[in-house]
Amino acid sequence: MLIGKYLRYKIPSVYFFLTGIQNIFLKNYRPFYIYITDSLGDSFKSYINDRNLEELKTSLVKGLDEESERVVSVVTNRMLFYPDESCKKPIDSNLEIVGGLLEVEEEVNKIRMQRFLNGQEKMYKLDKKYITQSVFYFYHGLLLMGAAAKKYIKDTDFVDIGAYVGDSAIALQKYNYKKIYSIEISKKSIADYQKNIAAERLSESKYELINVAISDKENLPDIKLPDTGSAGFSLMRERGKYDEIMIRQSTFDQVVRDYEIRPKFIKVDIEGYAMHFIKGGLNAIKEFRPIMSIAIYHNPIEFFEIKPFLEKELDQYSFCIRKMTSDTRDNNCHSEIILLAYPNEVLDKVSVL
Repeated sequence: MLIGKYLRYKIPSVYFFLTGIQNIFLKNYRPFYIYITDSLGDSFKSYINDRNLEELKTSLVKGLDEESERVVSVVTNRMLFYPDESCKKPIDSNLEIVGGLLEVEEEVNKIRMQRFLNGQEKMYKLDKKYITQSVFYFYHGLLLMGAAAKKYIKDTDFVDIGAYVGDSAIALQKYNYKKIYSIEISKKSIADYQKNIAAERLSESKYELINVAISDKENLPDIKLPDTGSAGFSLMRERGKYDEIMIRQSTFDQVVRDYEIRPKFIKVDIEGYAMHFIKGGLNAIKEFRPIMSIAIYHNPIEFFEIKPFLEKELDQYSFCIRKMTSDTRDNNCHSEIILLAYPNEVLDKVSVL
């Protein structure tokens, strides 16, 4: 780890050469899997099998654009075809991906996005593994939004729910936030966040860290969890051989009141708990009418129910669904599926890529 950091900053040509060789080795010799996440709530297959899939899809794609419909169709086919994570087995990497490739997954776009990220890696001190397509290329969907949306959020409060190691706070500077409020449950991730923000020299006045778990109800007791410090740290994963921490629970509405936040852009990626954010933050969402980027791929409640719920509760909002990674390996066949929700007063046609 230390040698890698030394090479990256002192001899970057050697660092990128060695990491390139490592990636080629992993690609060619690591077992190839494609599977569906089933550890962050209900199994997609069980959920679908207990319901009418066509009714679920019809409700989900109502009012969405053509690309959103394509994403929903392809991803649901994959959910039914590929095994759950708990039953995964190696497969032939040469087999065609079920449903065909989405536009974001096509080789020409994969190459183009990787070239862009290669440039981003040289701009930041952040570890290369954190410079991902969803954050540093798509900017959680803001890349796809029109000029009116970007003007709407300029010099306003951003909220990053599931802040992890500060990657989003660093990347989203591009969109000129007034201040970003970063909500994270892992104390290990918070320590890394502080190091990364300091390395990038982001002013302390531009961000605020909030160590709280977002819930759907007020006055819930603190919860004890093993602190993995990983991107997949979730209230839905309660086992692990890690240091246990106590985490305060709060609704988003309460956080907004406590910190006097006036959010105009909210990114939510909290490993299966996005519906808890919605139900516990509905008052703030209705009051401030933010643009929202919500990860809905962790479990079927997120994927099938959040958009219809918001559509019913919010006046004059539009929605689209995009996949924000070109990868299809492992659970990436259905990962980084993002619901973009935006008030009609900033309505622009949303791009595919």
